[in-house]
Amino acid sequence: MNRFSLTYVAYLAVILLFTTTWEAAAHAKMYTLTITGASNGVTERSIGATKGCADFNIDDLVDVGLRNYRIWGGMSRLEPQDDDGVYGWPTIDVIKAEPNVINWEAWDTQFNRPDSYHFSPGGSCTTDVSLYEMLKALKDNGIAPVMTLRNVDDNSQPSWAKQLNPPWTAEDWNEWWEHVFATVYWVNVRNGLEVHDWQVHNEPDSIKQGWGGTLQDYILFTRYTRDAIQFVYDNYLEGKTFRLHAPVTTGVNSWVEESLIQNDHVVDVVDWHNYSSSHYAGAVQVNEWIALYSDGDGKHEDTYISEWGSYRSAYGFSNALSYAKILIEHSRDNAGYVTGSAIFPFYDWQTIGA
Repeated sequence: MNRFSLTYVAYLAVILLFTTTWEAAAHAKMYTLTITGASNGVTERSIGATKGCADFNIDDLVDVGLRNYRIWGGMSRLEPQDDDGVYGWPTIDVIKAEPNVINWEAWDTQFNRPDSYHFSPGGSCTTDVSLYEMLKALKDNGIAPVMTLRNVDDNSQPSWAKQLNPPWTAEDWNEWWEHVFATVYWVNVRNGLEVHDWQVHNEPDSIKQGWGGTLQDYILFTRYTRDAIQFVYDNYLEGKTFRLHAPVTTGVNSWVEESLIQNDHVVDVVDWHNYSSSHYAGAVQVNEWIALYSDGDGKHEDTYISEWGSYRSAYGFSNALSYAKILIEHSRDNAGYVTGSAIFPFYDWQTIGA
């Protein structure tokens, strides 16, 4: 028997263990469990997925029962070239006075591109679907989109936006504010797609994901991002609210703590990623920071792990299988039984949503 076969047999054994345990539990006597004491915080009560690059099938998402779907937006996708060709124009004040100064034809083109599913150059996709069609399908089926806003992506695209990574000048801020405003306005005002969760960049604490500034630059970047979103909601979406997710980091670290210290009034959702075998300690730490650094607004921010999954360093079946084995080894209790950490061994899941 070759190495792969042994691994496969081991995995089937794990599935069998889950199955037999489940069947035994089905015939067990029912008990009432009472829990007392203070909680460590509030977590989400639904599961969603992060957009991939192989296929988009709304029926699959509905069938699995997903409630949220995280989508990569940003300049590389929606503004691959400066939408009006004049850097720094229009200004923030001009947009506030007249939103139709924006070149909406360019935005219509990008949102309706049929090749918008893949998230990186060279990515293969089997379904021709536009971003508009994706958002419309999610809305129609009650799945909440969470859209990532970023200037430069993990492939250093678009090249024209590198000069505002991070923004420094008035012209830089005009371009970023316009991009955020135009994205939110196009989605919710012009097309009524009901996207109300917005992430500020993706893993800005990692140079691999495109952010070119410091933590302090990101703090200011978050404030400008919120200002643009807030203007849309205050002036065109009466009665509707949104949630700003930040800092969307690689883990629970100083970026999370400092965002709460300086931007408690800006952030609605404390958002981070975790690819380790346990999420508990990080969640407890974040909730402690939320309580500690509250600025008196009376709001205990929601907490989200917007990426947690089954791979390490690469995508693919072999990587997922290797990580599933790691989860299993790290999840054994003293009696040697497998607990629930390896429930989703082959997909990149997240715990975010409404």
